[in-house]
Amino acid sequence: MIKEEKTNDFEKIRQLRAKRDNIIKQLEELEKKIESKFYDTKLSEQIMRKKRTLFELEKTIKIYSSNPDYTNGFIDLYNISESNSFYLVCFHEEKKPIGELGCSDSIFANNISYCIYKEYRNKGLGFQSVCLLLEYLNSKGIENITIFVEKNNIPSLRIAEKLKDIYKSYTLSNYDTTIAFHFCINNKKLESNTKSK
Repeated sequence: MIKEEKTNDFEKIRQLRAKRDNIIKQLEELEKKIESKFYDTKLSEQIMRKKRTLFELEKTIKIYSSNPDYTNGFIDLYNISESNSFYLVCFHEEKKPIGELGCSDSIFANNISYCIYKEYRNKGLGFQSVCLLLEYLNSKGIENITIFVEKNNIPSLRIAEKLKDIYKSYTLSNYDTTIAFHFCINNKKLESNTKSK
């Protein structure tokens, strides 16, 4: 069974790479066309669509051609960018993407962002995904993170509030429309618990 799955994965990767190479050629042709024109809205839109498709293909190729960067056995975390700023979260068994996470540097801490795809929301996957990312970042030596949450974004507020139950050291900054949750992620109250309460 495992051998059959591996063969299927290799075939899928081969097909995805062929599709990617074709899109790259199409993009190159479109970009040559647009160089000769001052501005062409239709061509610009085609280029943007092709780039988005290319990006989606790159994500899928990454999932099928490599091991996850971090896992809890239920969901996997894949580092998609060279700068360690963009991550994809997938179901472990199915290799099916369920959301995207971000981590951007700032002077004081790393800002965390997250988006769980619509069909996977309200299942506790946002909280589990953020916990997985924080564990991964902490394993890479990152100690402080910040999550900015819009006050009217109730699901994100719930995730940040649950994180207060895990990490001993945190502070809040209250702004007009947002709350900033600052966490020291190397200081847990209890052992790793990525299950939603």
